Amino acid sequence: MIRPVSIHRALVTLTWFVLLALLSGFSPVRAQSVRFTGSPSTVGSGFGFPYGVAVDAKGDVFVADNGYKSVKEIVAVNGQVSSTSTVVTIKGGFSSPGGLAVDASGDVFIADGGGGVKEIVAVGGQASSSSSVIQVGSGFAYPYGVAVDASGDVFVADHDAKAVKEIVAVGGLVSSSSTVTYVGSGFQGPGAVVVDASGDVYVADTNSGVISEIVAVGGVVSSGSTVNTINSGFGRPEGIALDAAGDVFVADANIHSIQEIVAVSGQVSTASKVVQVGGGFTAPTGVALNALGNIFVADSFG
Repeated sequence: MIRPVSIHRALVTLTWFVLLALLSGFSPVRAQSVRFTGSPSTVGSGFGFPYGVAVDAKGDVFVADNGYKSVKEIVAVNGQVSSTSTVVTIKGGFSSPGGLAVDASGDVFIADGGGGVKEIVAVGGQASSSSSVIQVGSGFAYPYGVAVDASGDVFVADHDAKAVKEIVAVGGLVSSSSTVTYVGSGFQGPGAVVVDASGDVYVADTNSGVISEIVAVGGVVSSGSTVNTINSGFGRPEGIALDAAGDVFVADANIHSIQEIVAVSGQVSTASKVVQVGGGFTAPTGVALNALGNIFVADSFG
C-alpha cells in the first residue's frame, strides 16, 4: 500500500498550465476540453511533498504538504499566482495530510490519513495561522480525499475502509459529532472524490484504476445509490476535479499525467473520450481548477 509520507524522495513542485481559449477558436464554456497548450509552470516553492491541492474563489492555492505535515497557501495577487508568489503555512501538526477542499466560506477541509478529517475554520472568509482546527466526523480508517458541497456536507474517500462516506451537515456546519453515512459501494481503495452541483459524487478509486460516479437522486446520495463506472483504464488515479462543463480531470500517478474525461452535454460516461492534457509530470497526486479554467497539479515527485 502506498502512502504519501516521504519527504526524501525528490524535489517537489506545484505546477499549473494555462488555457488559451481565444487562440484555439473554441467557445470559453467548452474550451477546457483538450485546448491546453505549453509546458507546466511552477507556482510557489519550498514544499516537501505536496499531495493535495485546492483553489478558492480569490485564486489562492492551498496545498497539503505531506512532507512537512502542514497546509500551505500560495497567495494570489489579482487572482494570479506564480513561482515567486508568497507561500504561507496556515497550519502544521497534521498526521498525513492528503486531499483538500475549500468551501465558499473559506474553510479548508483536510483528509488527514490516520488523523481522520479536519477543518481549518476561516474567519472573515480567510483561513490563517490563527484559525481553529477541528475534527469533523469520526470512524474513518485512513482517508485520502475530501470534497464539500454547497450545503456543507463533506464527502470522504476513506481509502483503507474501501468506502466513500458523507459527513452530514446541519445548518451548513459539520463537527466531530456529525452523522457519518456510507454512499455508494463496491470500491477497492478510493483516493479522491469531487461533487458536482447536482450532488453526483465522482470517485477516483486508486486501487482499481476506476473512475466512478455515485448518482444523486434529488441531490441526495446514499449507500444504495447507483454507482456507474465512467472509465476503468487508469493506472493509479490519485486526484480528481471537475470543470463547469462537466469534464472530469484525473491526476494519474502511474501514467505520469493529467487525463481529461470529456463530457458531452454536461455528462460523462463509458463512451466519453479520454485525452491527456499537459505533460512532463512525474507522479501527480492532486489536481484542481480555478475559475478561469487553469489547472493546478500537485506533482509529488516532480
